[in-house]
Amino acid sequence: RVVLHAPGSAQRESARILGEIALRKNDNELAYKLLYPYVKSKLSAFRKAETDLEKTYRRAQREILSRLNDDPNSSDYRRIEKLKGDKQAQAVDEYIQKKLAQHGRVKAQLAKVRAAAACVPLALDVGILQLSRARDMKDPAARQRELTEAEKTFLAVQGVAGQSDAYKLSLGQVY
Repeated sequence: RVVLHAPGSAQRESARILGEIALRKNDNELAYKLLYPYVKSKLSAFRKAETDLEKTYRRAQREILSRLNDDPNSSDYRRIEKLKGDKQAQAVDEYIQKKLAQHGRVKAQLAKVRAAAACVPLALDVGILQLSRARDMKDPAARQRELTEAEKTFLAVQGVAGQSDAYKLSLGQVY
């Protein structure tokens, strides 16, 4: 057994490294004890970054649309104004998407989300460990608690991992 005494983030990173080693050696209980607290804290930061991105994105969309509407003499406004119906709506969407891709706050927040998303593969491993632990539990109430935790873990990374077959199969095992 390994006892960690390093303070703060050094301790968490050491736990992650040792947890990944334990996982490769199929020492699932040790891997879980080391990785679960690490992943839980990282997923919290990841969810916050995603929420902040959504808020930043919506705010930027409103700003971009407001600037477009506030300048009826701009070439973009005049070009879009000439269109009708679905074509006009599509042109507005394309205009907003183009501006969002260049928007400083959106780009900065997207970078934060990408950095925080580094925990997703490890979170999937922890979710699989939780499923394995639940399968081995004799007590139905404890099994259900562990399955609920596995579900929370998988749902926390759904936005990033949700399209992969491995993710779908793992989440399917919860249900």
